[in-house]
Amino acid sequence: MIWVLLILFCLAFFTYGILYICNRIKKFGIKNKYLPYIIVVLFILILSLIFNFITTAIIIIHYFVIWLFMDIIFMIIKKIRKKDFKHYVAGIITIVFVPIYIGIGVYNVYDVKVTKYDIKTNKLNDKYKVALISDSHMGTTFNADKFNDYLKEIEKNNPDILLIAGDFVDDGTTKADMIKACEYLGQVKTKYGVYFAHGNHDKGYYAEKRGYSSADLEEELTKNNVKVLKDENILINNEIYILGRKDAEVRNRMSAQDLVKDLDKSKYIIDINHQPTDYDNESKSNIDLVVSGHTHGGQFIPLGLLSPYVSENDNIYGYKKINNTNFIVTSGISDWELKLKTGCISEYVLININ
Repeated sequence: MIWVLLILFCLAFFTYGILYICNRIKKFGIKNKYLPYIIVVLFILILSLIFNFITTAIIIIHYFVIWLFMDIIFMIIKKIRKKDFKHYVAGIITIVFVPIYIGIGVYNVYDVKVTKYDIKTNKLNDKYKVALISDSHMGTTFNADKFNDYLKEIEKNNPDILLIAGDFVDDGTTKADMIKACEYLGQVKTKYGVYFAHGNHDKGYYAEKRGYSSADLEEELTKNNVKVLKDENILINNEIYILGRKDAEVRNRMSAQDLVKDLDKSKYIIDINHQPTDYDNESKSNIDLVVSGHTHGGQFIPLGLLSPYVSENDNIYGYKKINNTNFIVTSGISDWELKLKTGCISEYVLININ
């Protein structure tokens, strides 16, 4: 329901934003009443060719909100100074600022950084380096070949374990790209292997259009020695359990308590859970580390600040500890449809467990 409301809200902002921007353009002294609409329509068409319609709509909403904000600010300044401005300063600032702001957002999506965490425990005899990737949404900002470049970067860090925390593919991911990306995962050199848990987009909302199913994805991953975990666990080196949970949208997934009830709690337990929405139960289940994605780090300013109040996520980005459970949410290595991140970065994660 919240997503329906959000989409309707964005459509309303997009529609009104177009009208508002057209009205503001007239303040630059344009006499032809149709010209502002022609300018905005052409601008939207150009953006749609560069990005896609969804990203274009978000850019227009940014223009509208920032332009409205600047108009309000300069209206207040005008009242304080009791004198009008010679030029339309609010409009000039908006036209200069927004492209820079959007440019930074585009850069944040395509510039993939590495984020590191250090976690301490008394359960392990050895140190472990865990690499984490989530939300690649293959084909959105990079294809399988570019994905392999990131895997090679990760490999240089000599990870003991590689975790894939869901949304590996999307409805727009081609079958060829999916197969090739799975093959590249199979070539990654790690000490104890690669482990995968599903995200909400991996099964596909319109899977028939992309030409393969969730089962086909699982088959390709398994063929390439990636362990697909669906409410299952694997014990590695007799020290660490890797749990992989079914996605939160799956009705019959097991509870956190049931997943760990037969495990030896003296061993270290890592839980891959795509959506960070079960912190209370996970923190009561003797799980040592939970890794998630899904949130894209909040995506935009100020969504990251508002998300705790309007979403079901227990955390939007970064590290949190509850009881003895460590929680890490990554902003993801790519993006879904929206090729902008103004409130976060794209990343893969390295976790040192000492």
